[in-house]
Amino acid sequence: ADFDFGAPPAKAGASSGAAPVAAKTEALAKKEDEKSTIQAAVKQKRTSWDASFDHPYAGALKSNGTGIYCRPCQRWIVTYEFNTEVFLTHVTRVHPKPPPGWG
Repeated sequence: ADFDFGAPPAKAGASSGAAPVAAKTEALAKKEDEKSTIQAAVKQKRTSWDASFDHPYAGALKSNGTGIYCRPCQRWIVTYEFNTEVFLTHVTRVHPKPPPGWG
């Protein structure tokens, strides 16, 4: 159990030494899996806007991938590396209902 506050079990020679080694090996394996997942995500950097991205509130897209113009707000929404999720989050939070005249 994770939170066993009882008395520790009595050591029984070599068998108690093997369990921590196996646990450490498993933890290291998980850490390596996490590293490879992170590295794969980092490698997938976009170099251009998604050609299929279309939203009625989106105006211009900065060519360097750092912003999408929000037409109802009349301001730039800062993005990072051509990521449209920031803009979609902005729309969800700031414009839960369409602005007047956008119905």
